[in-house]
Amino acid sequence: MKSPAAPRRLFFWGVPVDVLSRRDALARIAQLAKGDRSTFVAFANAHVLNLAADDPGYRLVLQGQSLVLNDGVGVSMAARMFGVRFPDNLNGTDLSPEILKGAAERGDRVAFIGGRPGVAEAAARNLQARIPGLMIEFTSHGFVSPEGVADVLKELAERRVKMVFVAMGCPLQEKWSLEHLSGTSVAVSVAVGAFLDFAANNVPRAPRLARKAHLEWVFRLLNEPRRLFGRYVIGNPRFLIRAARYRFTHSPAEASGHH
Repeated sequence: MKSPAAPRRLFFWGVPVDVLSRRDALARIAQLAKGDRSTFVAFANAHVLNLAADDPGYRLVLQGQSLVLNDGVGVSMAARMFGVRFPDNLNGTDLSPEILKGAAERGDRVAFIGGRPGVAEAAARNLQARIPGLMIEFTSHGFVSPEGVADVLKELAERRVKMVFVAMGCPLQEKWSLEHLSGTSVAVSVAVGAFLDFAANNVPRAPRLARKAHLEWVFRLLNEPRRLFGRYVIGNPRFLIRAARYRFTHSPAEASGHH
């Protein structure tokens, strides 16, 4: 059977963002889960791409991800400057339950690492109640000490975990995954940000209509103004200005990797 063609990618200052529909993204993740090498999935929103622009090390980490999916209206607006339209908004909080449904159907064992103590366990309980057959074999908070990493990796190997959801916030979660899970028996690591907090019911989601209108960021800002003011009120316009400047110096062909 012929393997699917590699997804088209749009580059923001060297960071590749895959142009995929929801269905194709889920199919690609399922394909990665069947592989015999460690692969990595990340989500790129305006905040992630701002951090990558300012941090060459983080930019390299994102370049090492197997799949980087578009998250949020800011990235979609910037893509349109290059004549690219993302088929769907693939934010990690909405896509992760669908990834987990696929894992349950395949019989893949899953682990959650991230959040404050108790968050991963609560998320696991809630998600196992919602997704029949979901096997969450290991959970841990996100404050894993350097000495504790070996113990975590041992647990993942012994429990034959195939897929790990890492929720430590960016850029730590992507850096941690690439550093510690490369070359292990884990097939797919997914960097999921606040997903475990949402799944544990620690942080409220925006109403469905607000999410559909791509206004969840406004809801989150109203709920956590002090923490998120810089990310959204300053960061979003900064990202769009940066993208416009990048468009001025790069052709659509260059941004698509065709030089």
